[in-house]
Amino acid sequence: MPPNWMIARLMTRRYVNALVAHEERAISLGGLMALTGFRQEGIDGLKLNKGTTAYSLSKRIVATVDAVTSFSDRPLLLIFFAGSAFSTGSLVAGVYMFVRVEFFGIEYAAGWPALVVLLNFFGGTILASIGVVGLYLARVFVEVKRRPYVVKEVLTNHRTRE
Repeated sequence: MPPNWMIARLMTRRYVNALVAHEERAISLGGLMALTGFRQEGIDGLKLNKGTTAYSLSKRIVATVDAVTSFSDRPLLLIFFAGSAFSTGSLVAGVYMFVRVEFFGIEYAAGWPALVVLLNFFGGTILASIGVVGLYLARVFVEVKRRPYVVKEVLTNHRTRE
């Protein structure tokens, strides 16, 4: 989405029809306008009203969450990779502690290394699993929305075939 976008705009009938063809219930209008395409040109606008906004911080946060969840699966990818990193890191830490105890004779407090490593490993595994399930649900979510493909112009070859 472009920065500082405005909803107030002039639109052609074709653009409005393409925009209305999206059958979504939870609408993030800025994202849909950018996704629909067509040539869009920005103009500098002058804000005449200097009063306080009715768009509170909580409403802005909700709108941001709606926009991110409607158009991106990146948070789910981050959750998956974070869980994988936790699991891998705990395995590396477990091997490191094992080598220090077995080969260098360094002693730890009884039981805490295994507890920390296992908690991080299983926590990371659960987090990665939730990320995978979330990614599957994101794919289903995209299919259910049935966003239309907008074809601006069809080019045909007018030459006759022999």
